[in-house]
Amino acid sequence: MNDRALWTGLAALGTGLAAVAAWPLIFGRVWLAALFFWSSVPVASLAFCLMMRLIPGRWADVLGPAAHRGALSLPAVAIGFVAILLGGASIYPWAREPLPGFRGAWLEPAFWMARSLLWFAGLGSILLATRLLRRVTTISATLGLLFLIPATSLITVDWLMSLAPDFHSSGFGLQALAIQFTVALAVAVLRSPPDPSGTTGALMLALLMLWGYFAYLPFFIIWSSNPPAGAAWYLARGSGGWGAAAALAAVLHAVPLLALLAPSWRRSARALKLFALAVLVGNAVQAAWLVLPTSGPVDAASLLAYALALALLGVPALLIGRPS
Repeated sequence: MNDRALWTGLAALGTGLAAVAAWPLIFGRVWLAALFFWSSVPVASLAFCLMMRLIPGRWADVLGPAAHRGALSLPAVAIGFVAILLGGASIYPWAREPLPGFRGAWLEPAFWMARSLLWFAGLGSILLATRLLRRVTTISATLGLLFLIPATSLITVDWLMSLAPDFHSSGFGLQALAIQFTVALAVAVLRSPPDPSGTTGALMLALLMLWGYFAYLPFFIIWSSNPPAGAAWYLARGSGGWGAAAALAAVLHAVPLLALLAPSWRRSARALKLFALAVLVGNAVQAAWLVLPTSGPVDAASLLAYALALALLGVPALLIGRPS
């Protein structure tokens, strides 16, 4: 990576941190949504690197270099998390008014912060080990995945589901992981050479099916049982324009999914890149759908702030780790 890319990325992060510190009520929640979206690149890319050691094959040859580059943007996400610490009181209701019982103990701000820092430390240790050793063993890959998958699922619950402390979903962490893996794969596809074998297309198809399963299953379970908190959570995301956002995200995933059922589309380099772009936009919309509705209906100011946050975090996420 050249010095210009590094300084550009750091300048973008610094601008975002300043915006959250100056206007936490405006930028705090949208920064969280953008941070969750772009954290997908290093987190899931690191998982792909570990999985490639356990499941070698054509996909590792094609996507391996892009996955390694994506994992290197983890420090940018860690720096971006500082903005969440700065604006935490404006983002999370429990940071202003402690909750009773176990929820209050679990969401105690210092404990919540410690879990996030421990997660970053664990991922950083895995990344550092893979870079220093230049080789991932079967044992280290297994241990790394045993930490990364459940810890990331827990952290997404801490970051996102805790925005509505009364809402509970055992599948929320898996739904968030499905988003992160599809985002990281889409970025890797855009960065990788064509794969005429169709292996990359088949992997995208599999992840899109998992995305659809984990997006629909929690809704089906919660809506059928109709608990008050769960119904309220979905009702907030079905009104004020957010229902249209959910429909848009679904279409941007469903069209590539259906198209990739055809082998010719899975082998088409141009089609795969177009599908990857659609998946990225769809997941950016879904990240906003998960985070922003608790602050009110869709409005132009929120959309502009979210677009700015995506751009400021996207610059280091895409530039850091880029070869010179």
